[in-house]
Order: sequence, then C-alpha cells, then structure tokens
Amino acid sequence: MKNLLTLAIVLSSVSAFATRARVTALGNSPHLIDVSQSSPDQVFGLGDSLTIESGSKTFVAPLTAAKYTTNAEGTLYKTFAGGKLGLVLGHQDMLVYNSRVLAAANAASGLTTILKGQQNPLEVSYSMGLSDMAFSAGLIYSNYNDKFNAEKESTMGVRVGVSNSMFYGNVKLIAADKYENTAGANFNEYKGKMGIDLKGGLNFGETLSAHANIMTAGAKTAINGTDKADFDSMLISVKLIDAVKKDGNHFFYGAGLSTTTSKEKIADSKSSTLNLPLIIGLEATATSWLTLRASVSQDVLLSNEKTEGGLTPSETNPGLNTTKYAAGASLAFNKISIDGTITNGGTNQSINGGDLLGTVGLTYNF
Repeated sequence: MKNLLTLAIVLSSVSAFATRARVTALGNSPHLIDVSQSSPDQVFGLGDSLTIESGSKTFVAPLTAAKYTTNAEGTLYKTFAGGKLGLVLGHQDMLVYNSRVLAAANAASGLTTILKGQQNPLEVSYSMGLSDMAFSAGLIYSNYNDKFNAEKESTMGVRVGVSNSMFYGNVKLIAADKYENTAGANFNEYKGKMGIDLKGGLNFGETLSAHANIMTAGAKTAINGTDKADFDSMLISVKLIDAVKKDGNHFFYGAGLSTTTSKEKIADSKSSTLNLPLIIGLEATATSWLTLRASVSQDVLLSNEKTEGGLTPSETNPGLNTTKYAAGASLAFNKISIDGTITNGGTNQSINGGDLLGTVGLTYNF
C-alpha cells in the first residue's frame, strides 16, 4: 500500500495545458491542446506557464517513428507587451523528423552515415488577442556544425495561426532542412523539400468537434554528388471527437479517416495506407489531487497497407492488429502539476518497469 501511495504522489496532476505525458496517455487525440505541439494562439487564453518534459539528451540511432517523443523539452509562455511570448526548447519538429525517418529507414537513400535528428531545436513565438480572436506567429530553428568530423545539420521554418472558441487554423512551413557528412570516403547529403503542415478544427456545440490535418514533405539524398533517392510523402486525416466533461471527469470517443502515401521516384516505389481509426478515452478525478487517465485506439473496418515497386512489394487488407492501450496519472500541488505515463501504448502494453514513468511532464502555472 505504501508503494502504491508513493506511485500516486509521484505521478499525478491536472492542468489546462496538455503535457506530452498527458497527450500520450489519452491516445494523442486531436481535441487536446499540446503545450509544445499546438499553435501558440491556441494556448493564448490559458495563462502563463512553464512546462518541463523528461527525455533523453540524444537519440539512440537509428531514427525511428517510435522515438519521436523520447527527447527532453521545455516550454515557456509568458505575458509580454500586451501579448504572449513563447519559447520552446528541444522539441523535434514532426515535419522534419518524419522526413528524416523516411530517408534513414529506406535502403534506397544509400546513406552510409547515421542521419541525425534536429540538434538543439528552438522555437520562438508571439501571440496576441484582438476582439475574440487570437493570432500567433513563430520561428523554428536548429543548427549544428561538427567541424572536426565535417558534419552539419540545420533547419529553418515558420508557423502562423488563428483561433477562437469556435475554431482554429494554423499552417507551418519548413523552408530549410539539411544534413551533410563529408567525413571518410563518402560525402553523404540529405536535403529536405518544403514541408507543409496545415491543421484546422471546428467546435459544434459544447462537446462535438471536427479536426483536419494535411501534411506534405519530402527529401533528396545523394552520395558523392550522385542522386540516390527522391522521396515525397503526404498525410490527410479527418477526425470527429465527442468529449463530455462532467463532475470533474473527461470522457471522449471519436473516429476518423486517414490516408498516407510515400513515393520514391528514382527506384519507382510507392507505399500507401488507408485507416479508419477509432479512439475511446477517459480522464477521471480520483481525489482533489489525483487524476487517472487511459485510452484505447484501433483501426476498424479499414486497415489497408500496400507497397509497390522496389525490392519488397507487399499488401495487407485488412492489416495486422493495431489496438493500442495507454494510461497515465497526474498530481496537482497548488500551481504545480506533474503528469506521468503508466504505460505508453508501445509493443508491451502492460504496466512494467520499461514504461512506468517513461514520460514525465511538470507544469508551473504563474
């Protein structure tokens, strides 16, 4: 009993801001406002805060989609000059990360070195209110240069957004995304194409909301000046979420339709997926200081994956089991809250030492 009480004290909290731990436990549902991922205008009316997220200093190679949320992060939102200044440290941008994973994981890229993620990424933003609307603009930047080992990495992007109580819309553009390694016998070069992340949502009444997301990205790789691969990818997703809050509890369910395509032009290969994701989640207040949460998601009816061309063509229709369970808890102490995961929905979806407190976020509300 003492150990369970200690676990409850270490894990818990509830905050208007959704930390990475809370978002993970609730299945990454699009109706949540992620403090580091959402457009700054969406957090404009939530007050000032500092959020610190646990994570590793460096990624363990190679880059994979599952490692996207394994880095440490820090996010500050502070009232400044009539608006709100935002500063995010360490957040791996999804557009950049997905493009680099696509290149790193595909043998067609021909890279003979380990492709790195963003190094010391930084985002600075400013948001302000006008009438019942909130507007924001931000700059995304990273830069790394190992002069001895002749290795470089850099990114540059912008984002703008607008929102109010009824809707939100924002767009992010990654204009520069480069990686070079000239050490050794080969000159490895990765160059990302213009990345676009367009999101929008609309509230219908008190509980129902619709969310849409379109992402396009791509990259080229070369060895010693010779082109090896030319990637393009696109994601289109629409989701409908019904979220009910009553007696301190938060219950939600929803469904959507998502499709992804990935092409490699030089080897003439193509991969595509079509999914109908369903999600159910609950966030319940156990005591005044303890909140428990959990979610389960699954692709239903439609779960198609197809790869054409290349060395390993394949097709599954419907696909393998996709059921994912995640859980977490929170503890609130006055203006400080701590969110933690109990299990993160990975391969082993039981409560064990590998997942327990795998992600922790601390938030201080000014």
